[in-house]
Amino acid sequence: MQRLRRPAAGAAREAEVACAKSIVTTLAKRAYRRPVATDELASLMSLYEAGRKEGNFEKGVENGLRLILANPK
Repeated sequence: MQRLRRPAAGAAREAEVACAKSIVTTLAKRAYRRPVATDELASLMSLYEAGRKEGNFEKGVENGLRLILANPK
């Protein structure tokens, strides 16, 4: 099993986004028990972006996770 980690402090914005996408995709695949559709991933990542803007990396991932848990399909 792959361990999901936050990017190193001071990582470039692109690295944070890539890491968040990896985390959200992995968690969604596990919750949905199928591959994640492109539109679903876009919704999850928009929640990540909103959380990132209002808080930090963790808040962004938390926002995506909330949707996954609230609507596991």
